Amino acid sequence: MPILLVAHLAVWQPDPCIRCAGGRRALLCLQMTAAKFFASEYTAAHLRQLYESHVSLTGAIGVDRLSRAIFEQRLGDEITLISSKAVAGKYKFSQYKEKLISKGADKYPRVISIPTFRDRLTLRALCNVLKHTFADQLDVKLPQHTVSQLRAGLSEARYPYFIKLDVINFYPSIEHTVLMRVLQRKIRKPERLCPTTWCMKTSPEPAFRKAA
Repeated sequence: MPILLVAHLAVWQPDPCIRCAGGRRALLCLQMTAAKFFASEYTAAHLRQLYESHVSLTGAIGVDRLSRAIFEQRLGDEITLISSKAVAGKYKFSQYKEKLISKGADKYPRVISIPTFRDRLTLRALCNVLKHTFADQLDVKLPQHTVSQLRAGLSEARYPYFIKLDVINFYPSIEHTVLMRVLQRKIRKPERLCPTTWCMKTSPEPAFRKAA
């Protein structure tokens, strides 16, 4: 369960020379427009790097029932398809595969939505685009870093109090129209917004179907 510590907050200032996703391209990312960064993320070469560094480490099978081994046999064709359709603003996501995880008696199960390997790769690049575009408003930390800070703070008795919180129905409560208005302030080309729009519209395939 997440823990919120009461502490002084510092204004985060992004490094103007941050290293782009992939680690091999030392570009001045924050000086690139959202459209140019989008195009660079969806090049075939960079998509392959993203697959190797992120998607290849996962194994969950999506609604298309393609395993990682089968997907990798056609990786070149899949990357070409993602690159061409995403840049043209015509990429559409498949339904997510729904997986239910029990949380115990008298509780609704946790719903996990699993994308296909193709969509997983597309989403990874899209995540990088959004992180770059809104870098001046984000302070993204790895969970391991946060846990490490928490342990250090508790061991040093740095905080007199802490609060345990559990946010319920966070994602379903987000107003898509409001979110799109925020995105449109920095991403003005419609074809660059299309992947995000289709991502939000995609719904999971029910884990259990009602009998006819």
